[in-house]
Amino acid sequence: MVNQQKEQMMRDEQSFSRWSNASVFPTSTTSLPATSTSTSTSTTTFMTTTTTTVPIVNCPRLITFDNIPGAGRSQQPLPNGFSGFQWVNANYMNVSYYEEVNGWSGYSAALSSGQYVGINKDGKMLSMIINAAKSFTLKSMIVASAWNDNLTLEITGKRGGSVFKSQRFTLQLQQQSIELNWPNLEIINFLSYGGEPNSDIKGNGLEFALDNLCVEFPK
Repeated sequence: MVNQQKEQMMRDEQSFSRWSNASVFPTSTTSLPATSTSTSTSTTTFMTTTTTTVPIVNCPRLITFDNIPGAGRSQQPLPNGFSGFQWVNANYMNVSYYEEVNGWSGYSAALSSGQYVGINKDGKMLSMIINAAKSFTLKSMIVASAWNDNLTLEITGKRGGSVFKSQRFTLQLQQQSIELNWPNLEIINFLSYGGEPNSDIKGNGLEFALDNLCVEFPK
C-alpha cells in the first residue's frame, strides 16, 4: 500500500501545473495554538474528551477547517481551492457530530479549535498542492492518530519536482504539535502507515487528523 501511495505522489505532481493559476481564497492573520513538538511510542488509555487550551503565537495563514463554505455534519472532501490549495485524498470532519454517533477517537484528540478537522480519506496519502501562489512555507500543525498507537506519519515537502525535506513522526491518539518551518514548497505529502489498533477504541486503520495548520505565502 505504501508503494501505491507513493506512486500517487508522482501523479499529483503532474497535476500541479493545472492548478497553479487557480483563484486565491483570502484568509486573515490568526493566532495558532503552540505546543512543544514531541513523539512518543507508548500506548495511551482514554478517559474523557477535552479540547486543549495552549498559549498562542501569531500565524500568517491559519487553516482551521472551520470556514469551509457549506460545511455540514457529514464527512466530505475538502474543496479544491480551499485556503489556496488543491487537496488530494483530504476530507473534513465535524468532530462533535462524529463523536456523538461513533464515540471517542483520535479525531477528538486532534481538535484544537472550532468543530472541524482535516483527515486523510480512507487512510490514503494526503497531498496539498499550492495553487494560490508560486510557493509556500509549511510552519506547523496539530496532529493525532485516529485509531492506531504508534502510527508513522511521513511528511515530505517538494519543490521543482524534487524532494526538499522529508521527516517521520510517531503519532498516538493524543494531540501532538509538529513544527517544521519548511520554506519555498510547492507540494506537501502526508503518508501514514504502521502502528497497531488501540484496544480502547472501536476502530482501526491508517487515518490521522490535523488541525490548526499554519502556512505562509510569499509577500
